[in-house]
Amino acid sequence: YQWLTIDHVMLYSMAAGDLSHFEKGCARQNADFVVLNMNGLGYQAPYGDVGGWMCWGPSIEVLRKAYWYDRDPKVGWALQRKTSIRDRPMLRGYNLPVTDTTPPSELAGLNVWPLTRPWYDTFDKEGDPDFSLTFDKVSFRDGFDPQSTYLLLDGLARGGHGHRDANAVLQWTQNDRIWLADTDYIKSLPKHHNTLLILK
Repeated sequence: YQWLTIDHVMLYSMAAGDLSHFEKGCARQNADFVVLNMNGLGYQAPYGDVGGWMCWGPSIEVLRKAYWYDRDPKVGWALQRKTSIRDRPMLRGYNLPVTDTTPPSELAGLNVWPLTRPWYDTFDKEGDPDFSLTFDKVSFRDGFDPQSTYLLLDGLARGGHGHRDANAVLQWTQNDRIWLADTDYIKSLPKHHNTLLILK
């Protein structure tokens, strides 16, 4: 439900005529998070709590609405990459023509997406690391084309479905291929994720 919830907020904001979600930069931040979690082929990395391993769908709606607002060429690049896989226009999709594209060079190399304090404060603290040591996601990429190497590391455990997958590799892509993906909607224990389990 990662992108569906955000898409609903954006739709409501636009329908209500209250664009503060966009004006405050939230839509832009959401678009950046889509790109951070998107491999060079144009697919979203699964988060270890989803059935499929080639995630494509709802995140494109977040990008389309963000592009509608500010025509950012980096968002345009992500849209073009995603629609090259499968272009499925939707009636509420804000399918504007993409006129300018620039790969988001600031998201190359190593990028750490910080964990938000409210998320951290939601859960039990026994045995948890100090907030200053936490992260939401870490991405490693050497470029933005399908041949590039991309790896996404998860910093979260628990969440709504209770998956214990902190420090799992959510996805690794290279040479125009997905080599590793962390996907299971039901199996939540660490042994079912792409991670190292230290017992002693």
